[in-house]
Amino acid sequence: MDDQYDIVRCHDSLVRQINNILCFFGKLDSITKLRLLMSYCFSLYGSVLWNVCNGYVERVCRATV
Repeated sequence: MDDQYDIVRCHDSLVRQINNILCFFGKLDSITKLRLLMSYCFSLYGSVLWNVCNGYVERVCRATV
């Protein structure tokens, strides 16, 4: 049982959502963009089941910084 494919899928989806928010709402103020990012992008459903020792988890963490 390896979580690699689920983690990579989630990472790619997260990056895609962040880019969409920044592309369409880039001219809004920082607070509004942050609220949009928090409500729209950080739905990491199922991530509590991942093995945190997996190296791909760090990719997801780096995408959120």
